[in-house]
Amino acid sequence: MRFPSGLGADGPCNSFTGWNRTFIVEAFVNRTLLIRKQETLQKPSMKKTILSVTMLVGLTATMYGQSVFFETVSGGGKIYRSYPNGVLLANDVIAATLWGGPVGGSLTPIITLAHGALLNLGDGVIYDPSGLSYSIPGVAANGQAQLRVQFWIGSSYDSYFQALAAGAPVTDTGVFSNPTGGGGLPPKIPPGLIGLPAVFFIPEPSTLALAVLGLAAVLLFRRCN
Repeated sequence: MRFPSGLGADGPCNSFTGWNRTFIVEAFVNRTLLIRKQETLQKPSMKKTILSVTMLVGLTATMYGQSVFFETVSGGGKIYRSYPNGVLLANDVIAATLWGGPVGGSLTPIITLAHGALLNLGDGVIYDPSGLSYSIPGVAANGQAQLRVQFWIGSSYDSYFQALAAGAPVTDTGVFSNPTGGGGLPPKIPPGLIGLPAVFFIPEPSTLALAVLGLAAVLLFRRCN
């Protein structure tokens, strides 16, 4: 029996076994080198991934912090144009200043949205289209904050007090409690102004003057009787 070239007299099986062992050893060495190379490549990649996730969580927490969104779409009282009826009119340009601080502490101005920066969605609902949340100093994430909002109507006023001095319709919510977000992993999304009470704009001076005159007439009539 003649054997194929390269195979010994031990027979095809023994010669093939020797060749197969060499192949297995070489394959094992190559696989080991490949695995080590992959591990070397994967370690920085994994580190980058972890770093990216950590940075993303940190960035999200920094963006949210102990903050709230300036909107009443998700809840909160309505803002009425006049009492006892009438919510905000579609063409009312509403502006506001948000004040905030810790419960029992002092309030500081957080943000003023004026000159059309605050959207009037109608039906007494407002919305800040910037998508930003506003951090309340001195309040823990997912804690309770004290807030206060001063509203006015008109696009030509920079502040509540400027609108008040000009006789424009204004209103003040007074202090109310509102939760914040920003805590936990992933950070809790901040709420809107869900603690906002329903408020009414003070009538224009002419309307207010008529009301005062009417009250005086009633009192005078009662005294005469």
